[in-house]
Amino acid sequence: MTFLFLLPLSLAAQNYFQQRVDYNISVKLDDKKNTLSAFEELIYTNNSNDTLSFIYFHLWPNGYSNTSTPMALQMQRSNNLSFFNAPNTSYGYIDSLDFKIDNNAAKWENSKDTTDICKLLLNEPLLPGKSITITTPFFVKIPGDDFSRLGHYGQSYQITQWYPKPAVYDMYGWHHFSYLNQGEFYSEFGKFDVSITLPENYSVAATGVLQNPEEIQRIENIINETTQITTYNKNDLRFPVSSSNFKTIRFVQDSIHDFAWFADKRFHILKGEVKLPNSQKTVTTYVYFTNIEGNLWKNAINYVNNGVYYYSKWIGNYPYTQCTAVESALGAGGGMEYPMITNIGKSGNAEGLENVIVHEVGHNWFYGILGSNEREHPWMDEGINSFYEQRYTSEIKNNKGYYGDIGKVSKLFGTSIKSPFDVNSLACDYIMRNGSDQALGLHSEKFLPENYGIVAYMKGANAMNYLYNSLGKASFDSCMMLYFNKWQFRHPYPADLQQIFNENSNKDINWFYTGILNNTYHSDYKIQKIKIYNNNYNIIIKNKGKLNSPVYISLLKDNQIIGTSFHKGFLSKKSFEIAEKDFDKIVIDPNNLMFEIKRTNNAIRTKGIFKKAEPLELRFLGLLENPAKTQLFYTPVIGWNTSDGLMPGLLFYNPFVTERKVQYRLMPMYGINSNKLTGIGYSEYNFYPGILNLQKISVFAEYNKFDTGKDAELTTWQKTEAGINILFKRNPAFPLRQWKSVIKSTYATDLYADSVYNLFINASLCYRSYSKVMPVDFKFNVESGPSFLKGWADCSWRINYKNRKTGFSARFFAGTFFYNNSNMGMYNFHVSGTQNKNDYSYSEVFPDRSGITTIHNPWSHQFIKNEGGFGIYTPIQSNAWMTSLNLEAAFPVPVPISLYFNIATYQNAAKAWSGSTALPYEVGIEFKVIPDIFVIYFPVKMSTDVKSTNELYTNGYTEKIRFTLNFSKLVPFKYNTSLPIMF
Repeated sequence: MTFLFLLPLSLAAQNYFQQRVDYNISVKLDDKKNTLSAFEELIYTNNSNDTLSFIYFHLWPNGYSNTSTPMALQMQRSNNLSFFNAPNTSYGYIDSLDFKIDNNAAKWENSKDTTDICKLLLNEPLLPGKSITITTPFFVKIPGDDFSRLGHYGQSYQITQWYPKPAVYDMYGWHHFSYLNQGEFYSEFGKFDVSITLPENYSVAATGVLQNPEEIQRIENIINETTQITTYNKNDLRFPVSSSNFKTIRFVQDSIHDFAWFADKRFHILKGEVKLPNSQKTVTTYVYFTNIEGNLWKNAINYVNNGVYYYSKWIGNYPYTQCTAVESALGAGGGMEYPMITNIGKSGNAEGLENVIVHEVGHNWFYGILGSNEREHPWMDEGINSFYEQRYTSEIKNNKGYYGDIGKVSKLFGTSIKSPFDVNSLACDYIMRNGSDQALGLHSEKFLPENYGIVAYMKGANAMNYLYNSLGKASFDSCMMLYFNKWQFRHPYPADLQQIFNENSNKDINWFYTGILNNTYHSDYKIQKIKIYNNNYNIIIKNKGKLNSPVYISLLKDNQIIGTSFHKGFLSKKSFEIAEKDFDKIVIDPNNLMFEIKRTNNAIRTKGIFKKAEPLELRFLGLLENPAKTQLFYTPVIGWNTSDGLMPGLLFYNPFVTERKVQYRLMPMYGINSNKLTGIGYSEYNFYPGILNLQKISVFAEYNKFDTGKDAELTTWQKTEAGINILFKRNPAFPLRQWKSVIKSTYATDLYADSVYNLFINASLCYRSYSKVMPVDFKFNVESGPSFLKGWADCSWRINYKNRKTGFSARFFAGTFFYNNSNMGMYNFHVSGTQNKNDYSYSEVFPDRSGITTIHNPWSHQFIKNEGGFGIYTPIQSNAWMTSLNLEAAFPVPVPISLYFNIATYQNAAKAWSGSTALPYEVGIEFKVIPDIFVIYFPVKMSTDVKSTNELYTNGYTEKIRFTLNFSKLVPFKYNTSLPIMF
């Protein structure tokens, strides 16, 4: 079995080859027009066994050319509208290409789907072992602002992914792909010789080694000046006037696969050096920074040195002569790596800056030296590197500073976070336990936007930490050093790393590859029982999960770990004999290393009646789960309605971060006016099928009890609701789109008949697109109640104006009764939407439910914009069918006001069409105090039938003004922890 498993790896190794690309680039910066004029010469060497007739080139600056590029569309799909809303003058591109091969003109063509990839057609086939020289001029319009990685912020320049670059051709074929913000790169190794011309008062931090003695001396002078500065004025970010004189500086480096440079006239510079732990070779280190966080960067040279030192110690020696970190604008996260240099954005504090610099310096190993395909296997870059960064934080810094502060905060919310790996576990548990987890080995563009960081970085780091602890430090470090020595300056794949571990660790790690890398398996080791057998303790553990990963069993005495044993993973049941006598508790994985989906069944005591029960913890404002406690959280609450008056109470709930299968909230309150007990109770039980594209199925129940002032008398209303909520998984290609279905029954007090209860059964299918460009909301409902069956569809969409917080929206409603034998008007479709007196299923929050409309009762003007959706009140309704159209156009002014137009058609049963009632309409102005939550409607003009049926018309204009106040959206009561985007 092992031989067969390794056979494909061996064959892959035999077929390995690697192309080489050597660059010579000359470029000139125009800092008035923010452009680059350049010429590129490259030597492409075909080391494969294949004859090539074309070469794919990446033209990645074209990713910034318009709002329809793959990068722009991906950013829109993740609701990052910084590029979408930017003016056209901020776009970027690359053009003026004129490819020649060995000095002869060559044909090339853009990709059919995008302009940031082209195919260079070779004049003659390129045979194995042969080389060609390719030349072309090119012109780059540098994108404005910091949308992603390439750009400028004023006259601060971040020049990355900026030149025509051949795609990688390896044993799996061509790897040509568009520039993306979520998703990184893959390029060929070679030598770079780059000359940069720009005004002479710019400082440039770049990949490679500077070759100009006069510029080296200039930098030394700046270094001397910087060492004399004690305090930096963060408010002084002015750009000096550019020199009229130009200089050309040259950088050279071999054995790299990319080249980036950063230019700014304001740079302060510090210099240091670090001696590598094994070779004793000295590496020169630099940091370039401006005033904005200069007071943090004073110590940054130490962070670069530490990164170089410890990564060299743990993995293999840094092979280059220098390493640089530069503070500069960045729109793609906290930092971004390039060979020998890293770009760092704002950090906020010293601990955060240290973590980011060490992380980004570490990418010189995982990306720079070990040139894996970051687009297809981001975990090999981000996950492994995050592990080493967090190993540095845990092992070298002893979790001081940044993570220490997180730990203090976490205790306030019910748990204990001691290290970055604990933070990772919290995030990973969140998606694992709400059903949205994804396999670690996915391509970067296949991740949901929120999962890219959680899975590729955090889950990847914790998976490596799990592997590190299961193999032991010596074995793990030995394997990683072998991996580094074999694959440096090459393109390793996951199978290559797997082969190293399989051949050298002497342990089975297939659980890592099959369960975590290629699936979303998890373990659920549960201690079933403990008993004394042959004077020893015997415990039975059952794994209810699918991941048969290594299990850690710890013995505790007075809540202190006195010993931990490591065991090979298993499925089903297994018994363990424990000879140790002086302990009082057994805990599986107390240090939170494993991929356990449920930790509340991981402990058992040796004595007592309830051996598995943990001590009760009653905590104020709790939030996070602590498996070592039986937690009950509480917080004081206060409510109000016109009947009960003020309602002080308490909210009791269990931890909901991370999600549990059973979630509950109980909120008893007391009405001061009514002198009655009121409140809400809610619970749900969650299933995670993992099949049929289902993310989660929740069975829920809810109970509400409050008073209502009906006919000026206090009467109690109550509602009992139960149902099933089915949540479908999102498609990573369209991550802002979500489907769900809800089937529920509602048992509620009839508002107009005391002590009469009515049962309503409702089934709905809901679709929502959360795109900020064009959000869409569609709901289809079928509902049965006392003597009626009806259905309706409600679809709304909005088109937001570019670069404005305003837009145009439309809503269409259509509803019909399949049969209706009820004479209760509140069951009808209402032109004016739902208000207090016709919310028969008590599905909305109305502080006043009396149904009394007077000038002294402003709460009677509250409504929900559904059904007909009119802003003005009218009793027009239908017991047969109704359609309506609501249009709204926002004014392009700072005040959030809009012009709206509503129109409806309807018919009532046993009544003919009537021209006077068939087409009610209204026009008005709405003021969005809080969009979608608190909106005030001012009617301006309405049809005659609306005016004649408006019972408030004679009471003055103020009685025609109504408002929406959607408390359920403002403070959602039910659990929705599955979604980063909320239903």
